Amino acid sequence: MKLLFMHLSDLHLSKNDDINEDAIAGIAQTLSSQNIGSINHVLVLVTGDIANAGKKNEYDAFHSFKELLLSALAENLPHDATLHMYIVPGNHDIDYDYFSNPDDRQYYETFLKNQNNYTLLDTDREVVSRLEFIRFSHKVNSLTPAAQLFARYAIALDGFSLEINLLNTTFFSLMHENDQGLHYLPSDVIKKLESPSGAMMAITLLHHSHQWFHDSCKRDLERALLEKNTFVFCGHEHTPITQEITYNGVSPAHVFCGGSLCNCGDWSNSEFFSCIYDTDILYFSQFSYKWDKESHIYIEKLEDHGNLAHKHSVEIPKRRIDAHIASLVEDQHIHISDNLADYYTFPGLLRDATVEDNDIRDIFEFEDFYQKLEQYKRIEISGSDSSGKSALLKMIFLHFLPSKYVIFCKVDNIVSGNRRNIIKSLFEYIYGEEKSDYDKFTRAKKENRIILIDDIHLISPKHISRFLEGIEEEFGYIVYTTNNLLKLDIQERIEAAIAKDSYSCFRLLPLYRKKRKQLVEKIIPLKYPTYTSKETTALVERICHILDLQRRYIPLTPEIILQFLEHYANYQMESAQNDGNIFSKVFESSLTNALSPHVTAPLTVDKTMLVLGKIAYYIHAHKEYPVSDKKIIDIINSYCEEYGTKVNSVNFIATVVHARILSEYGEDGQYKFTNNNYLAYFIASEICASKNIDAVEQCLQYACFGLNATILMFVTYLTNDTTLIDLILEAAKKTSDEWDEFIFGMPGFKHLDVQAPPKNAIMLTKEDMTWNQQVDDETDHSEVDKAHIDVVSIYDYNEEEITKLENQLVRAISLLMLISRCLPNFEHRLKKNQKEAIIKTIYQLPNKIFYAWAQEIEKCSESLVAMILSIETNDFTRKIQTETDAKRYLQLNSISLLLELYNGSINNAYRENTYDYLTGTAETIVDFQYETHQIERLLVFSQSKRIEDFCTQSKFLMEESKSPAAKLALACIVRQILVKGSLSTQQIRRLESTFSMEKSHSATVYRRYLEKKKEN
Repeated sequence: MKLLFMHLSDLHLSKNDDINEDAIAGIAQTLSSQNIGSINHVLVLVTGDIANAGKKNEYDAFHSFKELLLSALAENLPHDATLHMYIVPGNHDIDYDYFSNPDDRQYYETFLKNQNNYTLLDTDREVVSRLEFIRFSHKVNSLTPAAQLFARYAIALDGFSLEINLLNTTFFSLMHENDQGLHYLPSDVIKKLESPSGAMMAITLLHHSHQWFHDSCKRDLERALLEKNTFVFCGHEHTPITQEITYNGVSPAHVFCGGSLCNCGDWSNSEFFSCIYDTDILYFSQFSYKWDKESHIYIEKLEDHGNLAHKHSVEIPKRRIDAHIASLVEDQHIHISDNLADYYTFPGLLRDATVEDNDIRDIFEFEDFYQKLEQYKRIEISGSDSSGKSALLKMIFLHFLPSKYVIFCKVDNIVSGNRRNIIKSLFEYIYGEEKSDYDKFTRAKKENRIILIDDIHLISPKHISRFLEGIEEEFGYIVYTTNNLLKLDIQERIEAAIAKDSYSCFRLLPLYRKKRKQLVEKIIPLKYPTYTSKETTALVERICHILDLQRRYIPLTPEIILQFLEHYANYQMESAQNDGNIFSKVFESSLTNALSPHVTAPLTVDKTMLVLGKIAYYIHAHKEYPVSDKKIIDIINSYCEEYGTKVNSVNFIATVVHARILSEYGEDGQYKFTNNNYLAYFIASEICASKNIDAVEQCLQYACFGLNATILMFVTYLTNDTTLIDLILEAAKKTSDEWDEFIFGMPGFKHLDVQAPPKNAIMLTKEDMTWNQQVDDETDHSEVDKAHIDVVSIYDYNEEEITKLENQLVRAISLLMLISRCLPNFEHRLKKNQKEAIIKTIYQLPNKIFYAWAQEIEKCSESLVAMILSIETNDFTRKIQTETDAKRYLQLNSISLLLELYNGSINNAYRENTYDYLTGTAETIVDFQYETHQIERLLVFSQSKRIEDFCTQSKFLMEESKSPAAKLALACIVRQILVKGSLSTQQIRRLESTFSMEKSHSATVYRRYLEKKKEN
């Protein structure tokens, strides 16, 4: 939406003959749609001296002027643009005939020395001298008899709320003498100006600028005007000036001091301002206009333009520590622009579905996400490492920073300590240490406070729920990010599932082609600012094509695409090869680019990378993390002795810290890699460089712990030796040798044989809560406040616990995902027997993992059902009421794990270049008589959008299967397909036909949504 502010001032009209219709037509023509483009709303702002001497006939003349102007504007502006006018008086709107001495400065100075004694003022005279303006103001948006000093208007313009403040600064004006420093406004008026309205932007109109006010109120008025307002419009001085004024470190206010539109009928020096503000892209353009008496037109001059975030009229600290905010939201690894919004691309979110949930869950645009946040208040966002979770939180942070108290919490901030102390520390980092600001924060309404928590899964599991429950009492909005780790502990799964009923859970979507192109289109102009439009378009198409070719080699996460573009910009086509090691080249390129500006001779980038590999491997081999500066120096010295070279340890540490590869941790000379992927990469690079097979086997052995699985992934990308894949396959085989393969309907799994799908659980209301439950909640909240929160360490594990079933399961899952990735990444290098071994593992290993897990669940199914029935709830969560419902809930959570195993395997294994292997080749080595294998193949059809094949195979399965668990799994898959949001209407109709869905079913609802979207 575009707003146009037309700023007129100092007309000094005496009679109708003072009106110049040519000038009025010139104003309208200058601001016509042909000159300024599309405008949605026009606000005409008149800042005083409407009349010349405050007489009735002068206001009659202005009324005529107003009607002519608005009529001319309406003819020239777009037909759907709305017009609004707001007016404040000036000193020429005073009738000084009521004053015996209109220049009696001492009269006002006496009052200013005794400000509380209003008997010293002739208030009747002050009012009657402005009587004609007051009478006229009834016809326009202005001050009123009941509000002669201050008035506020709040208007909504296409969903954008605007606060317009009008100040009467004419009191204490002298007729002829200089009255600068004499003007005064009472403190209660300034407080009204400061008070928040909740509007998205505030502007203020006044005749005399703050520079004309008495010292007793000048500073308070300055603060109120400049801290709160985005634009301030004033007049009086007849000299057109625009200023950008920053006050107390707050975002600047743009101040317009208008010239004189006319002077008692003299239009020869007529001047005015206009300002266009785009609320969508937060961009302003301000123009000045001066009348050319010979050509009878206004000459336009662009005074200023640029980005401008509007300041919300809310009760939040106007002071913020900009340097801290900048460091909080900057991309510390790849610098594309200082402004994240310049290139950020929203990937889209998918809401996790339940069997009965018919809500539309796809979110593709930011505005839709903000609406969902307003609706749900509490949101979980999950995604893999480097999927863009942190960047999304940063954008949310920047969005709400002007309008709410926003706390951004990185888990590194939670080293230890009381939750309240942590939040106070985070508040002070953003808003400063002013106690009064923090006190206002603690007293603010919940709906004005939002907390963003990045990587909450790194908080110790025993503290996550208690940490969240604590902040739920303090924050109206909570958004946290987490990874996609599977929960194997069934009790933890169920408790988490029930607890999450108070949170809407979304998963970050991958950057599909359309979104990738959007990202590239934003970045190319930043990297190649001198390119023409044609050159930019050609380069965008070229890079998008390269990315499409490399989909099978690298996971195209936002971070990887940024790294690729950085790599491409520096090395052009050098590494754009269809080769499996492109991932390592891109990653290595990003590290090289980070190091290069900081490395000075005799140190080189290659030497630095090699030493970082040795440091990383030492950390991994000794599980010593963070690592001390002393140990780093020892490693450097050992390297120098072994290689006969010299490296200055102090210079080395400073270099890698400045490059943001290592960062200080605490105050005891400890260091950590700034990114776990950096640590894993350097460990893998050292393993590959030294050809350390023992280290690979160690990672395979302990793939369930720490970074071992990630290290193995990097090792596979850093080497072309496919014998490594044989080692991984062998490790997976040894892990699962003693486990049978799960088959639907096999005996021994009664908890999977519930006949009907679970029903909607019942939500308790506040009226259902007993007094005892309230007391228990208060006690628990008190305990939460005293709790200390621990952060999970990536080396906080005991290798002796490797034989535990849970760890063996995690190890098998890690190996399964790694093996699945190898199929698309190494398809061109894998021999036939290796491909067949991988495909067999993809279909069999998930069922073996599930078999071992489900056996343990069966042993304790009765106690689990009892636990489900006993779980207490709050206002947001559901309580399972009957034993049958509890059994269904257990069944659903068990099947959901099986499908997560299938999905994880197929998501990693499927690309267009692997479809034939997963379906055709699989026919010769996988027994598709098993319903488990049929269902996993259905996911391949789903991934590849082959809905016809999916419907044909699933219909057969639906009709032939006698297993309730298999039918439940199929229902969940259909639900999963529907919520992905990328089906055509024809495909959805095919699903409706296959599964005989009723009109109320979500498929029909979703199809109508698509059809309506297409119509719009």
